[in-house]
Amino acid sequence: MNKNILRILAVLLLLNCCNMQEENKILSYGEKQAAQISFQCWEKAFENNPTSTTGNISAGIKANECMDQQIYQLLDSEFTQETQAAMTARYNAIRQQILDFYWDLRNDNKYCIPSCGTMQQIFNRGDWFKFQEKILGALLDLQKNQDAF
Repeated sequence: MNKNILRILAVLLLLNCCNMQEENKILSYGEKQAAQISFQCWEKAFENNPTSTTGNISAGIKANECMDQQIYQLLDSEFTQETQAAMTARYNAIRQQILDFYWDLRNDNKYCIPSCGTMQQIFNRGDWFKFQEKILGALLDLQKNQDAF
């Protein structure tokens, strides 16, 4: 199979189709920009990465980190220093809670005896990526509109 096809399949697997939007949904400026940025993060994550399962897992983590960087930059630029520190702490707490929740959901349920396998161990990253896109979109809308609504 062609390397590019393998990479595309890996992205779809890692994202668990998180970039799919509802049909006929009108996207805000921030949602559109967040989708473009997430695509760029995935492209960057796969640069110089092997097409193995381990390489795909590594790319998923890199894509999450890329989105984190985008979000941290907006938290720094759109909030006062005091609020920014609180927002960053909340974001970090939410990230850990969501990653842990989806890890347990996919790996520690009663049907995983003795385990659900290694592929299930990466799906929580795709689940978190959905939240990252939503948060990034809201921050981009805030930046553009200078208003949260």
